[in-house]
Amino acid sequence: MHLDTRLWMYRRGEARLFGHPGDVPHGEGWQRFPVVFDDDAAADSPEAASPDVEPLETISRRGLLQLAAECGLKVDPGWTKARLRQALGEVLHDYGA
Repeated sequence: MHLDTRLWMYRRGEARLFGHPGDVPHGEGWQRFPVVFDDDAAADSPEAASPDVEPLETISRRGLLQLAAECGLKVDPGWTKARLRQALGEVLHDYGA
């Protein structure tokens, strides 16, 4: 049986899929979850409120394609809504781990 060891890592607007956690270069700013804010100081401030997030189930297919592009996720235009939701769920909510 094959164990999937792939890992999405993020840094400053860039997302990359590494084959194994050991493949992630140290000291290059890669982190497990994407940074939501442009300014790191704003992200750490207690006044920073999390935006209202629409559930993936209620977003249209076009909206899912747009969200995938914003996340840097390369998708095929022929993907179904279910496949788009699954891929976005893995990226945004760490469903794949």
